[in-house]
Amino acid sequence: MIKKLEEAKKHLERALGALDSAGTWCIVDIIGLGGIIPDIFEYSEFSKAKKEVESAAEITKDVKAELRNMGVQAPEIDHTLLWAVFDIGFDGLIVDLLRHSKINEAKDKVKETIRAIDQLIHQLK
Repeated sequence: MIKKLEEAKKHLERALGALDSAGTWCIVDIIGLGGIIPDIFEYSEFSKAKKEVESAAEITKDVKAELRNMGVQAPEIDHTLLWAVFDIGFDGLIVDLLRHSKINEAKDKVKETIRAIDQLIHQLK
C-alpha cells in the first residue's frame, strides 16, 4: 500500500513540474512573446499535468478501501480542478491572467495533496 501511495506521489510530482512549465509558458503569453506558440506549449504541459493527476487519482482509488478498513482516510485528488480556459481563439490579457491564476490554484492543490500523501505514508510506517 505504501508503494502505491509513493507511486501516486511521483505522478503528482510530475504533474507539479508540468504545471510549473505551463505557468512559465502562460507568463510568456501574458507578456506577449511568441503568439500562438506559447499557447501550444502551455496546453501541452497542462495536458501532461492532467494525465499525471488522473493517474494518481486512479492509484489512490485502488487503495482507499484498504485504508478505510484500517481506519485511515486517503486524501482526495481533485482532478476536476485541472481545467484550461482555451483562449487560442480569444487570446487576451484578461483570459491569460485568469488562466495563470487557475494554473497556480491547481499547483497549490497538487502540493497540498502531496503533503497529505506524505503524512499518510508516515502514519502507515
